[in-house]
Amino acid sequence: MEYRESRDLLKDRGLSGSKQAWTRLIELYRGNPLALKLVVDPIQSLFKGDIASFLSKGEVVFGELQDLLKQQFHRLSPFERDIVYWLALEREPVSLETLRNDLVLVESKRSLFDVLNTLLRRSMIETSETADFMLQPVIMEFVTSRLIEQIVEELNKETFQIFESHALMKAHAKDYVRESQIRLVLWPIIQQQLAIHGKARIEQKARNLLPILRHAPASNASYTAGNLLNMLVQAQCDVRNIDFSHLAVKQAYLRGATLPGVNFTHADLTTSVFTDTFSNILSVAFSKSGHLLAAGTITGEIRVWKYPNGEPVLTCLGHRDWVRAVAFSPDNKMIASGSDDQTLLLWDINTGHILHRLQGHSSWIISATFNSTGNLLASGSDDRTIRIWNVQMATCIDTLYLEIEGNAVTFSPTENILACVGENHTIKLWDLYSGQYIKVFQGHSDFIWSLAFSADGRFLISGSFDRTIKLWDINTSECLHTFEGHSDWVLSVSVSSDGRLIASGSKDRTMKLWETSTGNCIHTLQGHNDRLWSVAFHPGGNSVASGSEDQTIRLWDVTSGKCINTLQGYTNKVWAIAFDGDGRLLLSGCEDGAIRLWETETEKCLLTLQGHTAWVMAVAFSSDEKMIASSSNDMTLRLWDRHTGRCLHILQGHTHKVQSIAYNPAGSILASASHDQTLRLWETTTGDCLRILKGHTKVVRAVSFHPQGELLASGGDDQIIRLWDVSSSSCQRTLAGHTARIRTIAFSPDGKMLATGSDDYTVRVWDYSSGDCLHILQGHSGQIRAVAFSPDGNMLASGSHDQTVRLWNSRTGECLHTLFEKDSWITSVAFTKNGKTLAMSDYNGTISLWDINTGTLLRSLNNIRPYEQMNITNARGLTKAQRTNLRILGAVDLTDNDFAKDI
Repeated sequence: MEYRESRDLLKDRGLSGSKQAWTRLIELYRGNPLALKLVVDPIQSLFKGDIASFLSKGEVVFGELQDLLKQQFHRLSPFERDIVYWLALEREPVSLETLRNDLVLVESKRSLFDVLNTLLRRSMIETSETADFMLQPVIMEFVTSRLIEQIVEELNKETFQIFESHALMKAHAKDYVRESQIRLVLWPIIQQQLAIHGKARIEQKARNLLPILRHAPASNASYTAGNLLNMLVQAQCDVRNIDFSHLAVKQAYLRGATLPGVNFTHADLTTSVFTDTFSNILSVAFSKSGHLLAAGTITGEIRVWKYPNGEPVLTCLGHRDWVRAVAFSPDNKMIASGSDDQTLLLWDINTGHILHRLQGHSSWIISATFNSTGNLLASGSDDRTIRIWNVQMATCIDTLYLEIEGNAVTFSPTENILACVGENHTIKLWDLYSGQYIKVFQGHSDFIWSLAFSADGRFLISGSFDRTIKLWDINTSECLHTFEGHSDWVLSVSVSSDGRLIASGSKDRTMKLWETSTGNCIHTLQGHNDRLWSVAFHPGGNSVASGSEDQTIRLWDVTSGKCINTLQGYTNKVWAIAFDGDGRLLLSGCEDGAIRLWETETEKCLLTLQGHTAWVMAVAFSSDEKMIASSSNDMTLRLWDRHTGRCLHILQGHTHKVQSIAYNPAGSILASASHDQTLRLWETTTGDCLRILKGHTKVVRAVSFHPQGELLASGGDDQIIRLWDVSSSSCQRTLAGHTARIRTIAFSPDGKMLATGSDDYTVRVWDYSSGDCLHILQGHSGQIRAVAFSPDGNMLASGSHDQTVRLWNSRTGECLHTLFEKDSWITSVAFTKNGKTLAMSDYNGTISLWDINTGTLLRSLNNIRPYEQMNITNARGLTKAQRTNLRILGAVDLTDNDFAKDI
């Protein structure tokens, strides 16, 4: 700053001096406003405000900015340093209440305001526009450096002060803040400790310290245990069986951590964060109050969390299939959910209990929406209908019949007008009183998947597979703006409560925020690694949620575009299994991208093959069992050496997920079926693509070779089975009959029959020669995920989302036995070569082996879960929902009833 600006900055600060003295002072600090403000305090306190005296005696000590900072920092009281350290750790402006909660000692909390005023007067801290407290960047950098030096010294001496009174990272901080804390504070400390001690010594030092901490005074108020655990996790140390019992484990961020055998008995885990257990997200919604966030998942769960900290509140279980729609009632007392199981459920938000089950749809329910008073609920379905339900009576009072499948619906917030998708890529407005449509909006060039009204009911927003969002004027039917920028289908739209912004979620893995007035995109929010099925604005309008198939919900700050919280789910479903020739070995393809080779007799995992970057959807042994094949949602196939686990070839060419694979009998050709609507034939020795088979009009989910190897069968979302000649790549015949997507296909060992399983809840057995349907096997109440013939061909097994495996006489179609009912959806079934044992895999990550003759469970093969044998008995600070999640992830919880009541 120039002379006049500098004088104005220090006006009324109690300094005196000649113009010459003022000029020298300003030149000394090069007009730096921070340095000038910092030097005021020593001039006042040490030289009674006289600039000339300071210049003659203090210039040497306070000459440079760093010197000023050192001197000012040195003159701080211990409590003042504590506050400055906390502000450096917080990394952004924080409120007085936040600082109060950070502090360990009650006495400190009482004098906090006075100390802040002192620091403000001395220019060590500043206030933001919102009256929050902060450090200038230069001061933050200096204080952070001093903090790291202090912590390293304390760790080396094992005498804790700042390490005990300050959290080096905060589990509940905004994502970008916590990442900054790790990168700029925690990790530099870890690096120095690793350089001094090495990883093994750090682990041992931590284990030795914990018993001492348990007997330390005021250990319940200390951050030491939480800091230690965060350091161990971030340094990827071995924490197996480490004992944190009877300690306050504060601010431990354990999401994504592996903690086998860790002892948290009687620990206080109130402010710690753990991995959650939800699966892929299909729908998200905020309560009207903004205090709760709900989501529907592909496992049929509805999950509810507190906003904004993401604390689990409820897990609602009742659906048997994907939950594509969730909506809160206007009075915040109920949640409505719509599922692929063709039902709507109404839930009590306080208890999680089902209030009503609404039935009538005959296909997937795509959307559900309450009207403004909450007395009506509308649901749109793939069965070409919209149903209007009286919520109180739980009855359908009207049905609107449409000409297209899969329908988005939304109520106007101001009157009983319903918007839905019409034929030829149009949008229709229905007057519910008359039952007639009153307006039609035209403009999209492809299927419309999502609709949303503005809060005042004047505008309608639509998202389409044509990759655009459109803003419509309700009165004139005019398209005011077309928002372009997504590179793939737009799957969800939402509008802020003030109508100023539109959010759109896309298959291209991004969310975009648009200004409604200009049509400009103000933010492209990236971070998800799979399609975004749903987006929703918070009622306050300051944040927006996105739910993705990547098992995350992200909460974004609307102004900055930064991610403020990520809710990360964890499941490790086993999607596919395959036996070797004698049934001694079993392959499994898992959600974590790994292929595991199990020895069935000992239940040991002999080999883990890693390389895929997404779910492994199919696995197979070659006929000579020297090679293993796998396919994945990462769009690749891999060929592996069965004995060494080495990846021999990566087969690339598909442009979407590869759902199914099959070897020909000789093992020389591998067939693959993909979401890109094609099949490919690969030469297994070289990994070269031999042919591409085209003909399916939608996703191809299943492929199987005829036992003679000359023909191939495939099926998928177009509901058609295609039989292909392998040598000519031509489709020889099609079989029709299923009324929903086909998920699984298998030839009988003699090649005379073909079995198919579908989302229409049936298994069909076909005569291969004639193409006639021999049997329609009915009895399942959920989609069929897997079919397999026994080695003699007399028995057919089918696994379903209804949590059962059924055994059928393949010749007569008779159901011989419902082998097993379990608490998880079945994903795959396989017989051993002798036909005596049947294996099944499920969404819980378990593989069960069953004796066919006796119907008894022989053994189970389980993936190691992240919290296997972690003990949370009588641990404090966990909600009922959190305890349930931790048990699912492997934790042991023997909490007694009296203790449970107390907490």
